[in-house]
Amino acid sequence: MSIFSRIIKPKTSSKKPVKKIKERKQQSEKKGILQDYGLMFGLKQKPDVIFIVILAAFIIFGLIMVYDSSAVVASKAPFYDQFAILKNQLFNVGAGIVGLLFFYFFDYRRLGKWSLFILIGSIVLLVAVLFLGETVNGARRWLVVGGVNVQVSEIAKFAFVIYLAFWLNRAKQKINKLNIAFITYIKTDLLPFLVLLSIIGTLVMIQPDLGTAAIIALTASLMFFISNDDLVHLITSVLVFILLIGVLIAGVFLQSYRQERFNVYTELLTTGRISQDKVRDSGYQQQQVLIAISSGGLGGVGFGESKQKYFYLVDQTAYTDTIFAVIAEELGLIGCVVLVIAYLIFILRGLKIAQNAPDKIGALLVYGIIIWVGLQSFLNIAANVALIPFKGITLPFLSYGGSSIVVILSAMGIVLNVSKYKKVV
Repeated sequence: MSIFSRIIKPKTSSKKPVKKIKERKQQSEKKGILQDYGLMFGLKQKPDVIFIVILAAFIIFGLIMVYDSSAVVASKAPFYDQFAILKNQLFNVGAGIVGLLFFYFFDYRRLGKWSLFILIGSIVLLVAVLFLGETVNGARRWLVVGGVNVQVSEIAKFAFVIYLAFWLNRAKQKINKLNIAFITYIKTDLLPFLVLLSIIGTLVMIQPDLGTAAIIALTASLMFFISNDDLVHLITSVLVFILLIGVLIAGVFLQSYRQERFNVYTELLTTGRISQDKVRDSGYQQQQVLIAISSGGLGGVGFGESKQKYFYLVDQTAYTDTIFAVIAEELGLIGCVVLVIAYLIFILRGLKIAQNAPDKIGALLVYGIIIWVGLQSFLNIAANVALIPFKGITLPFLSYGGSSIVVILSAMGIVLNVSKYKKVV
């Protein structure tokens, strides 16, 4: 068995299944019914406790840091209440926990019949936001629904992962001749995947939001890669991944402000500094973030003692896209290392849940969600420490945000849902 088969296919137990279960399984297979026997016979276990503990720690720490990094801004106009941002985030987290509980108790196999409608709904929202969305800093990314700003691209992330998991799980015809298999694969797998990804990616990019488009594209391509292990699939998956990287790099030069950020990045990378003309303009945000991080040193300046959150981190990013910089300034290198390790453990635990999933659908759902959260975490931290050109992306669980925290916590409900079922033969 190849490594990719091990990734997707659940491990089998050495114990023989009960005869009755085996007979029912054979009968169902003859009828062509796709079902998970663990769910069918209620073979449940406790959800992953370590995953829950780390998730809870992220939520609590996130609320603390949102208050810490937003109190200065919130005490001024238009809020005049140092707890205003925290109150909003408490509401967002509460809504996210409701979503988590819903997806935890909802049979994830039943999402299959709704997955296409969920995806179509998200595409409709992506189109609607281009015409009806609220413009903020030159970008149309939010629809106002009942007085609440909804970032529809966050919904699209989740919807695409759900749809792909069921689409990639569909039954496929085994073809022995390589040339026929290759042609069939292109028609039935590769082209539909690329068309759908192009539609969603393009709609997100023209908002414009290259960062979110990158997360969606990379998550989808990695889900596509691990969904099968035959030679044709593996070769084309690698080529698709390389193509997507090239498209995303090209996307940097489609907008002038992205080119300017890229110039700031290359200058910083080659000279170790940002020139004075760029510091006052395109490089200002990156410069202030690096000042915050360098000021923290080894142990930090102390909790609540950040100076950069005093309006140096512009556009209220101290509690959103650059909250990592505030954490680095106050808790230092030690705090940053602990935080990164926590994310790594969280991601590895999620991958373990996927590997131990009772069926392929559960595995693909969890892989997609964990890859998405892992990529977003890496890109946020990498942008803050200038490993990549600066880009506004929220840090999962910690950054302030309505749509992002609600959608991510809802996705965690699926991960915990899958973790509560045992694998059966």
